[in-house]
Amino acid sequence: MAAQKIRAVAIGEVKLAVSINISPPPAYVRPYIKGLIRGLSDNGQTIGTDYIIEYRECPVDALEDYAFDNIKDANLVFCMSARVLDAAKGLKNVPTIVGVVSDYSKYGKNIYGFSAKRVQIILACYNAFVATVPSLQSVYVLHDEDHGPSKEALKKLPKSVQTIKVDKKEPSIPDAIAKIWTKATGYAGILVLPVDRCFGAADAINGWGLANGVPIFWPVTDWVYPTTSANAPSALGGYGVSQEHCGEVMGGQVAAILSGNPPKQQFVDALTYSPGTTSNTDITWAASQAVADAIEYKLGSPQGLTKR
Repeated sequence: MAAQKIRAVAIGEVKLAVSINISPPPAYVRPYIKGLIRGLSDNGQTIGTDYIIEYRECPVDALEDYAFDNIKDANLVFCMSARVLDAAKGLKNVPTIVGVVSDYSKYGKNIYGFSAKRVQIILACYNAFVATVPSLQSVYVLHDEDHGPSKEALKKLPKSVQTIKVDKKEPSIPDAIAKIWTKATGYAGILVLPVDRCFGAADAINGWGLANGVPIFWPVTDWVYPTTSANAPSALGGYGVSQEHCGEVMGGQVAAILSGNPPKQQFVDALTYSPGTTSNTDITWAASQAVADAIEYKLGSPQGLTKR
């Protein structure tokens, strides 16, 4: 029996297509994929034998023609953001969709996934940033005015935050940051809102932070490393449900669908209790001591924070 095809799609700065049939996957693909492979393996599915992953990354305006070309040949579409899922559900002859979102109330049949609740917990993420770097005097946010989750997240934050626009009119996110940063004063840091384009430019954003001595904080912890390596630049910190964990949970859903037994529950909710309590949680909160030392910011020691 031929291996089934999973078309995995993410927003990125450039067009990228790669076929993945071994584990671990290439380091340059989104952490969701590593989690997806693990989740499928835990449910008896072997990559290269039972399935292959057709990975696509591209700017928003290339989704239909590039990321979703010949989509009818795929057995399942794996969407790594709500914007990708919204584009996929409008296609003709689209197979079953599994995707990560914050709000799944508008999705009907044939769509499954995981709610990482990035929008719902963005205020907790902001508070975690402030607790991680107690010397912060101001917080800027990377914001896309054309992106629903970004707009909803911004509404939940204090009015004092200042925005740096990273919509498609801005050709380079680091350049967009640099243009605004000339006006920043005192101890300032950058919180990345749940913008899929930013996730596709993580190395560039984290590299800019390291080069300019600015703490970068994410609503995920996948890019928080105990090193300042130029090949994989680390953020100072993050708080939220990791992309890798999201992929692992969705891997179980994907395995059920590929086996012909779709799960009865269409969407799974992340457990979002605060770290440091006795309750279960899917949230991780981490900071890189190496980055803090490199940019000369002192880390706080709040309960629940892991220093890497």
